[in-house]
Amino acid sequence: MEKVDCDIEQGKIGVYTEQKLKELHIQKMFKNNVNENKHLFQSGDLGEVYAISLAQTICAYSLVTDDIKPGGPYMSLLTLKYEVVRKRKWYRCYCKT
Repeated sequence: MEKVDCDIEQGKIGVYTEQKLKELHIQKMFKNNVNENKHLFQSGDLGEVYAISLAQTICAYSLVTDDIKPGGPYMSLLTLKYEVVRKRKWYRCYCKT
């Protein structure tokens, strides 16, 4: 976590709080995305719902997740037929420092 905190301080990682979403005037869009995405995943999977919704709201180029459980985002995305969905098997990512 120390390295993550350092990257946040250096501006390499952006932190999106509810206040920042309000300041950017995108809070309502985020909430709409959350409500739509809740229907795609199991009710207990809100962390992934919020991550995906934020990525959609800020037009993130990609979102990396390691959630491969049945009913989770990985399995759900595999059932969609969007060109932008790339099927990858990244179960573990290791970064060298």
